Amino acid sequence: MNSLEKAQQCQDRIKQIINQEYNKWLDDAYRYGKAMLLKKKPQDINHLKAKEILKQIVDEEDTFIETNYQALIHLCDLYLTDLCEINDLKALDEIHPYLTQLKDIAKSQQSFWLLVEAYSFQAKLKLITFEFKEAQKLLTKALDIAEKYGQILLAERISMEQDELLNEKSRWETLEKSKAIMAERIELAHLNNQIVQMLRKRVYLN
Repeated sequence: MNSLEKAQQCQDRIKQIINQEYNKWLDDAYRYGKAMLLKKKPQDINHLKAKEILKQIVDEEDTFIETNYQALIHLCDLYLTDLCEINDLKALDEIHPYLTQLKDIAKSQQSFWLLVEAYSFQAKLKLITFEFKEAQKLLTKALDIAEKYGQILLAERISMEQDELLNEKSRWETLEKSKAIMAERIELAHLNNQIVQMLRKRVYLN
C-alpha cells in the first residue's frame, strides 16, 4: 500500500466517524485531507476540486485557525502552479486576497513571523512582475517587523533576500527584456521554497 492509499484509508476512517457523530474540527480535517489528496494528483480537474474545497474552508468563519492558515498557503501554491503552467498573470490576482487574509491572521494572532513571511512573499510576487522598487519596499517592511519583534533568524534571512535582489537585479532585467516565462521567474524568486518553509510552521509560533 503506497502513501496515497494509506492517506485515503485514513480519510475513509475519519468520514465514518463524522457520519456517526458530526464534529466540526474533524469535518475540517477531513475536507482539508481530501483537498491535499486531490492536489497530489496531476490532472487539472483534481486541482480545481482541491481549490473549491480549500476556498470553502477559508470562507467559513468558524474554521480552526491552523487549518485556515494551511488552506490559504495551499491555495497560493495551487495558483502559483497555474501561473507556471498557463503563464497568465490573472492567476496572480487570485493570490493577493489570500495574502491579505494571511496578514489578517498574523495580526489577529500576533504571529509576527507570519506577518514577515507574508510581506516577503508579497515582495517576491512583485519581483516576478519586475516591480523592483515595490519588492524592495516590501522587503524593507518585512525586515522592520522582524527586527522590531525579535525575529532574529527571519531578519537575517530577509536581509539576505535584500542583498540577493540587488545582486541579481541585472539578471532580472535580462529576464524582463526577454519576457521570460513565469516558471523561470518563480524559480529565481524562490517562491516554491518559501511555500515549503511556511507550511512547516504554525501560526502560534511567534
